[in-house]
Amino acid sequence: MSPSTVRRWLTEAVLKPWQHRSWIFLTDSDFRAKAARVLDLCARTWQGLPLGEDEYVISADEKTSVQ
Repeated sequence: MSPSTVRRWLTEAVLKPWQHRSWIFLTDSDFRAKAARVLDLCARTWQGLPLGEDEYVISADEKTSVQ
């Protein structure tokens, strides 16, 4: 695949990977607390306690614009 093909695809999809740093600046002051809950669940803990053998973490994320 040529560089011009990749450039054309990115332009058509309005993707700008060279501007990837624009999203790193957090605007939500409560982000750390929200992220900590998710990370705890990934580590199979909830409110400091490990999940039981019969407890599960299910994650679903709908991205209608991504195809």
